[in-house]
Amino acid sequence: MRSPLPQWAGRRMLLVVLSGLVATLLVSWLGDLETRYRWCGDVFVDNIVWTRLPKVATTFMTALILRRMMNNSTLNCHASSCFTLLEAATSSDSRIHDELIGVRPDGPGGSLLIVRRPYDRLVSAFLDKIARDDHMKLWDKIKRISSRTNSTMPPTFSEFVNFVIWSDENDTVMDGHWDTQERLSRVCERDYQYIVQLETLEEELPYVLRRLGLETEARHPVTSRNASPRRYDTDHYLDQLTEAQLARLDAVYRMDIILFNG
Repeated sequence: MRSPLPQWAGRRMLLVVLSGLVATLLVSWLGDLETRYRWCGDVFVDNIVWTRLPKVATTFMTALILRRMMNNSTLNCHASSCFTLLEAATSSDSRIHDELIGVRPDGPGGSLLIVRRPYDRLVSAFLDKIARDDHMKLWDKIKRISSRTNSTMPPTFSEFVNFVIWSDENDTVMDGHWDTQERLSRVCERDYQYIVQLETLEEELPYVLRRLGLETEARHPVTSRNASPRRYDTDHYLDQLTEAQLARLDAVYRMDIILFNG
């Protein structure tokens, strides 16, 4: 009778190899996840809880909080340097501060969520993170979804939209820059004190900042490169899509359209 020992040993060795491979893939995936969501989560300082969403005045608000913390009214920083300074100076992280969201302080403070029209945000993410950045690995993945693997040109907006739709339909973790605001903020589950639309930030900002205890003279740089795209710019990109793509994209951002398309 043939001994089962060699077969058992072979299976065990295969299991060890596969376990190592799974662990490696998991570490890689978690690393990607951390990068994708590094701009998400709650920032808690003093009595303020701000839930940051990528591509929604994130650098602007980070600079405001840093000026307050560092007592430096002239401090300016770019996206990456702002993030580094904030991580070093606050309890800013990807943890959720649910217990603080519904708190109504007697003095200055409160919870803040800034939101944006979903398709303005999507176009801004495409321009800033796909069209301008040379992420060849991501480019290849986007173009592979649209069966255009031999081109060295950046993905088109239509191909990017196909990738977003594919990610949603296959339950793939989306990059925080184009994941839905409703999912990232859990706005339907949390009792935010202030919800501000980016498009009306200029009018609402002084009141909200005063209530939060932040500087009231700040103005969002609406003319900057990363500001909200002009409406006809967004429409220009949406016009590149087929009716089928638009219908499927509406399904992806359905809740964002209902809640934030004011």
